[in-house]
Amino acid sequence: MLPSLINEFRRQNGRHPVSMDNWDENQNCLWHCLYMARNQDLCHAPEHLRPGKSEACAVRGFFHNPYETVRAIVFEQFGNSPGHRDIILFNDNLACAFHVEQHQVYVTVRGW
Repeated sequence: MLPSLINEFRRQNGRHPVSMDNWDENQNCLWHCLYMARNQDLCHAPEHLRPGKSEACAVRGFFHNPYETVRAIVFEQFGNSPGHRDIILFNDNLACAFHVEQHQVYVTVRGW
């Protein structure tokens, strides 16, 4: 779901879709989502844990369903933040994950 939403956002902004099939990096994004959820905090991973990679992180209260919540994060939160928007649009390598816990949706996207 998240990769297709990211690629939809990229297409709507004139960028080509990318394959987000790097299992290790997607797992690292998931671990970061779990870390944020367990600490109930929004934060970026330290640089030494993501060398050479930019990171977009977000949390949003759950509404309607996971799809609509993740879509709002990608199109509204990331889309309206110049730094996060650039990570999604101007990197040809992306990894991503999301996690739902206690009515909150945590998202991590890494680009390089």
